[in-house]
This record gives sequence, structure tokens and C-alpha cells, in this order.
Amino acid sequence: MKLAFWKRNAKNAAGKRARSHRPRELSDRIGIYLVTQMKEDPDWVWSLRSVSRPRENNRDVHDIRIYDPRAARENQIEVEDFASLDGHPQLVLFSGLVNKNAGTVELEKTPKVAA
Repeated sequence: MKLAFWKRNAKNAAGKRARSHRPRELSDRIGIYLVTQMKEDPDWVWSLRSVSRPRENNRDVHDIRIYDPRAARENQIEVEDFASLDGHPQLVLFSGLVNKNAGTVELEKTPKVAA
């Protein structure tokens, strides 16, 4: 029996990539940006979650969406990754990008959409 543990299984590689972009707590950089630049309530900001995906042409720049997990639960919507919010724009509170190398954050408040 030959074991080739060093070869990556395509299924495992795709699963690992998907796991890395699951919903997360806001990073300090994003939370501080929302509080200081956008003047949002700190208690509310730190209860939010984000999902991101790297841009095709630049892996250092990530598109990001910020949402309230309580609102998602109330609407019985399970947010698993960035694409999960494609069909539910009413849940997205802020969207924009984060440049990990430059340390910059660019966010804008998304307009309210009727559910």
C-alpha cells in the first residue's frame, strides 16, 4: 500500500479554502475603523460579524461584508461564507475592502433594502 500523504486531495483543498472564509469576529482594524471613522456605537460594532473573499487579481485585497448575526438568525438565514449574503442584501450593513499589506480599510454603509 502506497501512502502519498504529501499529495493534496482536491476535495480537502477546496474545503480548507472555504473554511478560511467563514464568518468571523471583526478584526481590530475594522472595528476601530467603524467606531472612529464611521462613528458607530462600539457596543453594537463588536457584536457584528464579517465574511470576506480575496480578489482574483490581488490576493492581498479582500472584499468584505459586515452583517449582524442576530438579524441573520431572526430571518433563519445561515451565513457560511461571502456568497451566502448574495441573495440576502438586507443583511449586509457595511461592505468594502481591506488591503492586508497596506493596512487600509475602505467601507461604506450599504443602503437599506426591503426584505
